[in-house]
Amino acid sequence: MFSRRQSPEQQTDIEALKDQGLVDEIKQRFPQLVFRRFALHEVRSFFVELNGAEFGKWFLHERADHIILYTTYGSLFPALRFVKTVEGAFKCSGFCFDVRFGA
Repeated sequence: MFSRRQSPEQQTDIEALKDQGLVDEIKQRFPQLVFRRFALHEVRSFFVELNGAEFGKWFLHERADHIILYTTYGSLFPALRFVKTVEGAFKCSGFCFDVRFGA
């Protein structure tokens, strides 16, 4: 099955990530994510810091209007998405358990 979050394996992996508290751990370790705006270089610095924080290996997907920091977990690609604001800064718009990239 190719549908996002539909297969039994994906559902099991999502539940495992929830049980492990990944989202809460990231929020506790980096409380500024929710409240502040980031310059481009600050998002890149956060990416380096996230990779050093024992949350696994993270990857960076950068476009003009957004930046996605993602990792792998079983059948999933958990991610943090940063969207560009009108002012040109980036704001974390949230966490996704299984991000997919379009062509």
